[in-house]
Amino acid sequence: MGRKDAIYRGTECLNCHTPLDISERYCHFCGQLNSTKKVTLSDFIEEFFANFYAYDSKVRNTFTYLFTKPAFVAKQIINGKRQSFANPFRLFLSIVILFFLAQSFLENEDDLYESKITPETITIPQKDSIKKEEKKFYSEKELEKEIFLIRWSKKADTFSDYIPLHPEYDQEKTLQDLNYKDTKENHFLYKRVWLLWEASKLGFKSKLWTELVKKMPFIIFLLLPSIAFCFFLIFRNKVYTYTDNLIFVYTLASVYFLSLFLDLIVLKTTTLDIAFITAIVFMLYLYKSLRKFYNFSRWKTIYKFVLLNIVTIIVALPTLFFITFFIFMCI
Repeated sequence: MGRKDAIYRGTECLNCHTPLDISERYCHFCGQLNSTKKVTLSDFIEEFFANFYAYDSKVRNTFTYLFTKPAFVAKQIINGKRQSFANPFRLFLSIVILFFLAQSFLENEDDLYESKITPETITIPQKDSIKKEEKKFYSEKELEKEIFLIRWSKKADTFSDYIPLHPEYDQEKTLQDLNYKDTKENHFLYKRVWLLWEASKLGFKSKLWTELVKKMPFIIFLLLPSIAFCFFLIFRNKVYTYTDNLIFVYTLASVYFLSLFLDLIVLKTTTLDIAFITAIVFMLYLYKSLRKFYNFSRWKTIYKFVLLNIVTIIVALPTLFFITFFIFMCI
């Protein structure tokens, strides 16, 4: 049964408290649906797709209370005052889209495979040590009859032995030196081996790590339903359902992405990195939100927050691994 069915109609508007007749489908004062049915996940998604751009005063109210009263917006929406605020998922998605557009527009990328390897950052093996190690470069002719996985493994070993001697990223020269065919398979495999090798040498300054950090907002976006499930497990009570926790998480994520947006704008306009400051501010905001939303004491909130981080890592780790692997295979 839907929220619009007569069985769920009340005698008072949940948004503006105007007295209503049981026959009234909508509030005659504010226009909100006359329904006492608790919002479900399907209701939540349906509201997102309805009137996508109809924000007007709802956005102003939402932003005002998001920053001045942590957790207030989520609690009001859950308690029925959905007419006064923007749909949390719709608002979050809009902020994410704006963030990614700004990131694409403002970032001035160098070529991903233009190596920053210098003699100061690595130690190139000497020829004598190479002879002692007796490196084996497999030719394609040797690998023709091998099955797919063994062929890839031996080619990866060959690239791994070759790259330290020639650290500059150059696909054509590498394939020519090894007498390999100019195929998509060889290009693909060489890229991945080179990225892993560079990451082992440069660490956080490597191309692979830089790409993963840039994709972190996208990863968080995909992990939000799992994170909401962790909230539901750790802060579980008789009041809030999984959907209620999901609404709360989306309001928190909106604030988080707005802080990332601020970091990006300040960094690109002033070259000042304020990421550490905004991270501290957001952690304080998160703590305040948790206390107000779940009405826990200070120490219980801190304990639950620590437990939340542990459970989130355990639950999200498999998903994070597959997303990271997918990004690695696609860059």
